[in-house]
Amino acid sequence: MVQTSGNAAGCLSQPVTATCLAALRAFVQLLLPQGTQVIRAQQNHVAAPLGLFALLTPLNRQPLATAKQYCTANTHIVTVAENYSIQLSLFGPGAAEAAHCIATLFKTDWACQFFNNWVAQNTPVPESGLTSQHASTLTPQAATLQTTPLQATGGQPTLTPAHISPLYATAPQKTPFITGENQFEDHWFTELHCQLNTSFTLPQTTAPAAYLTLASLPLTLQDTPA
Repeated sequence: MVQTSGNAAGCLSQPVTATCLAALRAFVQLLLPQGTQVIRAQQNHVAAPLGLFALLTPLNRQPLATAKQYCTANTHIVTVAENYSIQLSLFGPGAAEAAHCIATLFKTDWACQFFNNWVAQNTPVPESGLTSQHASTLTPQAATLQTTPLQATGGQPTLTPAHISPLYATAPQKTPFITGENQFEDHWFTELHCQLNTSFTLPQTTAPAAYLTLASLPLTLQDTPA
């Protein structure tokens, strides 16, 4: 695992990351043998599980188009479509077959329907829950996810959780992985690319009407020196 500075991420990026990782974790767990642990990579003080397990590593967020903007009487809403890529790494016995299965099904209509149902039924799972210690207790069922822009208050933008749609998955690849006992172990990975449509809602003040008032002002003419 990679050592980090310990600085917490900003509050605006947290809901998107948590939502995406929780949805992908539910999708991957559904296709792996029961009891297989799916955890987030690059965490400190988290030991690798025994047997088959999977790691989710966020890679990048690439904008797909210029942000769309529109206004209401009290809000200014900015919506951006992004390509959010996450690396799925599988270790242990059966990693090759599992990577091939997930990469293949991620590019089907069945996956699109899965994510549509998941977003409609679930709320984002906190990132702190994506650890090996809590992997067995997490379930995809939770409260209803907000899918409409929230009312902005003050000067802080309000973030609407992103809707997730699968785009494509890269072909599974094998890379060397040597354990602490200097033994080779299966390690296959694929990149899962999702489209996220995220909305920021900011406060905006508008005038419902404009009134004109005529005022009589004195006008003094002065000779301009030659």
